[in-house]
Amino acid sequence: MLGASVFSMLTRLAQVLLQFATVIVLARMLTPSDFGLYGMVTPLIALFLVLRDAGLGLATMQSESLTEKQASTLFYTNVLVGFALSALFMFSASFVAGFYGENRLTDLIEALSVMFLFSGVRVQLEALMFRGYRFRSVFILEILASSVALFVSVGVALSGFGYWALGARQLSYEICYTSSLFIYVGWFPRSFSMDNETFSLFKFGVNAVLSNCIVYFLRNVDNVLIGWKFGPAQLGPYAMGYRTVLLPIQQVVTPLSRVFIPHLSQQKDDPEQFAISYMKALRAMLFFVAPPLCGVWICAGELVDILLGGQWHDTVPIVRWLVPAGVLQVAYLSVSWINFARGRADRQLWWGLISVPVVVGGFVIGLHWGVVAVAASYPISNALLLIPLFMYALEGTALTVRQILSAIAPAAIATAIIGVLGSYVQNAASMRGIQEFLTVGAIGAIVMLVMLLTGLAIFDPADLRKLFGSQGLRRFKWKH
Repeated sequence: MLGASVFSMLTRLAQVLLQFATVIVLARMLTPSDFGLYGMVTPLIALFLVLRDAGLGLATMQSESLTEKQASTLFYTNVLVGFALSALFMFSASFVAGFYGENRLTDLIEALSVMFLFSGVRVQLEALMFRGYRFRSVFILEILASSVALFVSVGVALSGFGYWALGARQLSYEICYTSSLFIYVGWFPRSFSMDNETFSLFKFGVNAVLSNCIVYFLRNVDNVLIGWKFGPAQLGPYAMGYRTVLLPIQQVVTPLSRVFIPHLSQQKDDPEQFAISYMKALRAMLFFVAPPLCGVWICAGELVDILLGGQWHDTVPIVRWLVPAGVLQVAYLSVSWINFARGRADRQLWWGLISVPVVVGGFVIGLHWGVVAVAASYPISNALLLIPLFMYALEGTALTVRQILSAIAPAAIATAIIGVLGSYVQNAASMRGIQEFLTVGAIGAIVMLVMLLTGLAIFDPADLRKLFGSQGLRRFKWKH
C-alpha cells in the first residue's frame, strides 16, 4: 500500500505542477479581475462535480466484492446524473449572473454545462481503474489531458478572450480525459442489477455524497461570500491564493483516498492492523506536506513576485494564512478514510454537519475586516475543531491519542527545524539585498535537506524501500 500511495502522490504532484504552470502562464496574460470572474463560477462547478459522483465512485472502491452487473448499474446511474446536472447547470446561469450582478457569467456557465455530460461517464471508469490499482495508466491519461488543456487555454488567452481561457481549460480537460479513459478501459456496461448488495452501495453513496457536499460547501463558501461582498477585484487575489496553496494540496492528497480506502476497508475486521496501516498513512502524508508548506510560508512574498508578478502582491498575506489551513486539511481528510473504510459514511456526514456552523461563522466574522481576515479564519476554525474531530473518529477503533501524536511528531519536528533555519536565511537575505530567486533556492534546499535527514532518522528502512516498490497491478475482478 505504501508504495502505491507514494506513487499516487508523486504522480498527482506532477499533474498539479503542470496545472500550476498553466496558472502561472495565464496569470501573466490575464488580469486579477479575469480570475475573480471565473472564481465566481468555480464554487458552482465544484458543487456539480461532487454531485456527479453521487458517492457511487467511492462505493465502488470500498466494496469488498463487486459484480459486473452492479458496476453497470452504477455506471448508468452516474451517466443519468451527468445529463441531469448538465441541464441544471445551464438553467442556473441567469440566477448566478443575477446573484453576482455579472451578466458575463451567463454565457460562460452555459458553455461549461457541456462538461458534465462527459464527467458522468468517467466516474465508474475511473473508480474501476483505481480499484484495479492502475495508477500509472491513470497518470498518463491525466497528464495527456492536462497538456491539451494547457495549450488550449493559452491559445484562447493569446486570442484575447480573457476569462474564457480559464473556462476553455476546464472544458478541454474534461473532454480529453473522459474520452481517453473510455477508450483505454475498453469496457462497455451491460445489464442492470438491483439486488440487496447493489442497494447497499446506493445507500453508502447517498451518505458519502451528502458528506462530500458539506466538504464542498466549506471549501467554497468563502469564495462565494467574498465575491458577493467585495466583487471580482477582491476575489481575484483570494482565489489565486486558494489556487496556489489549498487547491494543489487537495489535488495531491485527495486522490490518495483511492488508494487507502480500498486497502483499509479490507482490514476493518482486524482493528490492530487497521490502526497500523492508518498511522503509517497519516505519518507519511503529513511528513510530505507540512515541511514544504512551511517553506512556502517563509518565502511567500518572494514566490508570489517570481511566479505571478507584482500585480499579485495582495495575495501574499492570504497565502501565509492558507498554509496552516492546508496542513490541517490533510488531517481532516485522513479522518474520512477511517469512516469510509469502515463503511460508516453516516458518521462522516454527522461530523460535517457539526463543523459547518463553526467554519462558516468564522468566515462571516472575517468579512467585517476584509479578505485577509476571511483567510485567517480558515486555520483558526479548523484548529478549534481538530481535537474533537479525532476524538470522534477514534470511537470504535483500536487507534489511540498517543498513536496520533506519534504520527504527527515527525512532520512537526521537521517543520520546526525548517521554520527556524528558513526564517534566519530569509531575514539575512533580506538585510543583504540578495536576489529573491536565490533566497527561494536556499530555503528550498533547507527543506529538502531537513526532510531527507529527518526521514532517514524516523522512518523504518523497510517502509522507505517500499516507497519505490511496485504499485501492484491487477486486472478487474468481478464477483460471480
